[in-house]
Amino acid sequence: MWEILGLHFRLQEVFEIIANEMARVLDILARQQTEMQDHLSKSIGLRLLTSSEKVVHGLFNLSNHCLDIDDAGEATGEMTDEMRTAAHVPHRLRMWAGLRV
Repeated sequence: MWEILGLHFRLQEVFEIIANEMARVLDILARQQTEMQDHLSKSIGLRLLTSSEKVVHGLFNLSNHCLDIDDAGEATGEMTDEMRTAAHVPHRLRMWAGLRV
């Protein structure tokens, strides 16, 4: 029985490692997405400022079209925090099962 319990905790540790790495990658992707959105919005703003007013009004009817960029980075951060919490194996359980940490 103890062997099965030890195996269970080892598998749980592997799951925790995989979940933490996935969360780390998602955090990086979310940060890169946010940086790209910032860059694009600054680039569009700069183009609008450097264009003539008549051309800008002809290309973009700013009263009808609003530049709305959803920031998925915050939602991704919340999900990765939940992933890490769900995958965490408490140290007490590892020691109780006789696992070396």
